[in-house]
Amino acid sequence: MKTLNIGPGVLVTAAFIGPGTLTICTMAGVQTGTQLLWAVVLATLITIFIQNVAARIAWHSEQGLATVLLSSTGYPMVRTVLMVLLLLAVIGGNAAYEEAALFWV
Repeated sequence: MKTLNIGPGVLVTAAFIGPGTLTICTMAGVQTGTQLLWAVVLATLITIFIQNVAARIAWHSEQGLATVLLSSTGYPMVRTVLMVLLLLAVIGGNAAYEEAALFWV
């Protein structure tokens, strides 16, 4: 019987990506095979585009994306809504990133 030598790469990947993401991606791969490969390609292209835009904004303004968004409006109500949306995106994204495996169990 041939043993599978995975090495420490899986542990590093699990720590970097997060246990929720690793579990969800593994479960989706087991259940669908290569049917969702288009989603990986599309998500990669969209991520490259969004990161490129955010980097250009940060480079030209010499500020972070959140700072640019908050300083781009003079209306306090819009600024408050933007702050709430940014916080929800960070908190919600992190929760989904780390705890997504709970929904697949």
